[in-house]
Amino acid sequence: MSYLRVKKRTNCDCLESMEELWDRVEGVRHKLTRILNPAKLTPYLRQCKVIDEQDEDEVLNSTQYPLRISKAGRLLDILRVQGQRGLQAFMESLEFYHPEQYTQLTGEQPTQRCSLILGKQGCLHREDGKGAD
Repeated sequence: MSYLRVKKRTNCDCLESMEELWDRVEGVRHKLTRILNPAKLTPYLRQCKVIDEQDEDEVLNSTQYPLRISKAGRLLDILRVQGQRGLQAFMESLEFYHPEQYTQLTGEQPTQRCSLILGKQGCLHREDGKGAD
């Protein structure tokens, strides 16, 4: 089921689809934690208000998570607790920074350049200059 179609379903269907997508994320968690860079994702996730300053500090600076892999794992845990908004913001960031993983999880090609959560002011910009204008 498409991640993007989740919004058009009933609440019950939406929760079921959300859980299915989180299950897929958990199924590739090992791979995701190896490729994700939490320092790149947290500014966008804070802008979407799915994590706060304390969450960001915990993920990036806590001595409990000395390795990037453990930081990425903690970030996934925090996002899961945030529910649908956490999933949506994570999928948007994954779609932008790791389009191949987005496709693997959703079965769709990445097309989104602006956040559904933030609207036009939430357009992502890549460091290589290929982001949305």
